[in-house]
Amino acid sequence: MQLALVCVASAAWAFSFGLGTQAVSHWLHHHDASNTVIGLSHTVYYLGLALTSLAAPK
Repeated sequence: MQLALVCVASAAWAFSFGLGTQAVSHWLHHHDASNTVIGLSHTVYYLGLALTSLAAPK
């Protein structure tokens, strides 16, 4: 039961972050940000995920 709870929580977390990146793109586009700014926003986000993954327990 606990494993199922962890799996559901992880899936919800991943979905919310995936949805968040798209929401930020639309928000920036709505506020007339350039494609470069939108791209840099995604770059920083995914770089942060990659660096954070290095700290995850193995």
